This record gives sequence, C-alpha cells and structure tokens, in this order.
Amino acid sequence: MRRAAVIVLAGIAALGAPATSLGRGSALGAGALRRALAEDLEAVGGAHGAYVVDMTTRRTLFAFDARRGRTPASVQKLYTTSTALLRLGPSAVLKTSVLGTGRLDRSGTWHGTLYLRGGGDPTFGAAAFDRAAYGAGATVQALARRVRAAGIVRLAGRIVGDESRFDSLRAPQRPVTSAPSSWKGN
Repeated sequence: MRRAAVIVLAGIAALGAPATSLGRGSALGAGALRRALAEDLEAVGGAHGAYVVDMTTRRTLFAFDARRGRTPASVQKLYTTSTALLRLGPSAVLKTSVLGTGRLDRSGTWHGTLYLRGGGDPTFGAAAFDRAAYGAGATVQALARRVRAAGIVRLAGRIVGDESRFDSLRAPQRPVTSAPSSWKGN
C-alpha cells in the first residue's frame, strides 16, 4: 500500500513539473519516466492505473489503464493532491496549530478556549495511523506533547476545531466543539 502511494505521488509530482524537466538532455526524459512508472505499476500489481500530462504542452507523457473507472474517493485524492502541489508548491508545509484565548495559571491549567486550527495536512492523525500510512510524524500525540511543553497540563474550558483555512462556510452556525469541563494532558 505504501509503495502504491509513493507511485501515485511520483506521478502527481510529474504533473506539476516544468516541461523542461522532462525534455531531451534532462536527468529524467519522457522515455525514462514511462519505463519507471510502468515498472513500478507492474511491481505493485492489482487494479492500478496512471495518466501523466505535461501541464505546459498538455501532451500525454504516460498512460496505463487510464480509461478504467476508479473509486471516486481514490480519484478525489489525486485531484486534491495535484491541486495542492500546483497552488502551494512541493515544498509547502501544512501545519496544524493550537491557539488559545484565556490564561495559564501557575498549576499549568489553561482557563479559556484552545483552538485547533487545521492546515490541511492529510497525514495528521493518530501515531498508529501515521506509522502505518506515512511515517511523517504529524500526529495528535506530537501536538499534545507540544501543548504540554508550552506548560499546559490541564484545560478548564473547551477545545474548538477551526477549519476556516479551507472552508469559511460552516454548515452549523457555530464551530463544532468538544466540551469537557476539564482535561488532563499526558
């Protein structure tokens, strides 16, 4: 599964690459790209396909079983990832932040609201999920350790999820909240 994700990401990265990077005299010419993608797809087996287009010339660089219908969720990931690469670039960092309104007392209790602001990182999740799928280290546990390192060991208030970076139109008229009256970090 991980190898398949790498192959898909490699194909997506090629979508955003300048045309000159795949031209003659480059380190990875169109023929080498086709061979590498074909070998990788053959190695993983299963129901895979690929379609790589030069975004400058609109020329198809590689197609393998490209006309077969795919599960919508899998295809949606490709659209989302390629759009993020094109708009933000391959070196973009998608951060999840914790902000707060209130005060921290001497015992380490935060009195107020903590806001968990998502930055769009699709790898963010539980440590077990990260280890199994990505190995990127963007975990809820790592974020909780950073909150604790800032001196917060208890919460007397609430936690509010803030998805406004990508979605300013909320279905409910107020943010979805978790409303524990107290919280103790690990």
